[in-house]
Amino acid sequence: MKRLVLLLSATLIISLLALAGAAQKSARKSAASGPPKSATDVITAGGVMSHIKVLASDEYEGRGPGTRENPSRPVWPVTTV
Repeated sequence: MKRLVLLLSATLIISLLALAGAAQKSARKSAASGPPKSATDVITAGGVMSHIKVLASDEYEGRGPGTRENPSRPVWPVTTV
């Protein structure tokens, strides 16, 4: 009886390790493939640069992270993101 329990436990542990290894291999393979094609079609260097220029403009007064906002500053529309 003890031998059967030991054999079943070993089989279960080996099966779980094999499944975990297969899941990690699959995750690495999908991460290496890069962003989806639709994202690379929509996000362009020019588009990102235009957003950076607006956010870095004098209208926003060079406000850094953690600094208080100016109530008269322009509001970045959430719909553009």
